[in-house]
Amino acid sequence: MAEVPEKALMINFKGYPESTGQNAIGLVRKLNTLAEFYGTKIIVTPHPSDLRQVCDVAGNEGLDNVLVFSQDVELPKDEGKPNNITGKITPEFLQRIGVAGVIINHSENRIEKPDGEADEGRIGLLTKALRKRDLVSLVCAGRFIGKDKPEENKRLTMQEVEKLVRVANPDILAVEPPEMIGGDISVTTRPDLIEEFVEKVGRLNPRVKVAVGAGVKNKADAEKAAELNAPRLLVASGVTTPKGKTQVEAAEELLQGLGYKKKQRLNTGLNLDDALRIIEAEEAGKKFRESSKLIRKEKL
Repeated sequence: MAEVPEKALMINFKGYPESTGQNAIGLVRKLNTLAEFYGTKIIVTPHPSDLRQVCDVAGNEGLDNVLVFSQDVELPKDEGKPNNITGKITPEFLQRIGVAGVIINHSENRIEKPDGEADEGRIGLLTKALRKRDLVSLVCAGRFIGKDKPEENKRLTMQEVEKLVRVANPDILAVEPPEMIGGDISVTTRPDLIEEFVEKVGRLNPRVKVAVGAGVKNKADAEKAAELNAPRLLVASGVTTPKGKTQVEAAEELLQGLGYKKKQRLNTGLNLDDALRIIEAEEAGKKFRESSKLIRKEKL
């Protein structure tokens, strides 16, 4: 099983144009270089349509400083026929292509019972199937019944956390208040929620690692999460579509907030800026060649 760093930056690419297709490949290459300079590994979670290509590029190019996670997984109805499944991604497929782990029960892809509660039993079957294949399970928790009911949201979220720890037994459990996802208010502005979350998980099962997400975008957010003993960040738009900075600058800021220090140069003699310029030049060349091919086809 892949080892997720104690202080981890985990980036969900979602379906943003800036982090899908060829942009996903370029971003993974840059993040791998960034992680190399900071002596860590960054978790990248590409869109399902890019997953196989990202795994191939990471494997073929030796991008050892990224761990590729999947945004989804599903079990076949008949375990004896693992290939009899349509439109879903199975643990067997993920293991075969080189994926390291999976996000489960994200607020945009909830695994729920009819009453809206997380289906901890079904989630537990998924985490068990992943562990059997040495894949990391990153399970999300976060109930939301209304913006005007923050304390009720918190109470229901903590209930969900307890059930998921006891029954699903994930490798990592991330608390993500749904009302904060994609917004400008960070989960770290709710230290009471994070402290209760960390305490509860540690008491129920110290093996389960904790992570936080939703609205995390800058160095101060990362520093606060680390201060609250939750130094694993699950982020998306804060890195994929940052405001006033590049994707790499946004990711670097979060790594610095977690306490990582940058190497001035690698053994190649390159500094970070030079290494990134080389990647950008290579990506620009590939896009130019692809455009040239399309133009030639149109002329034919």
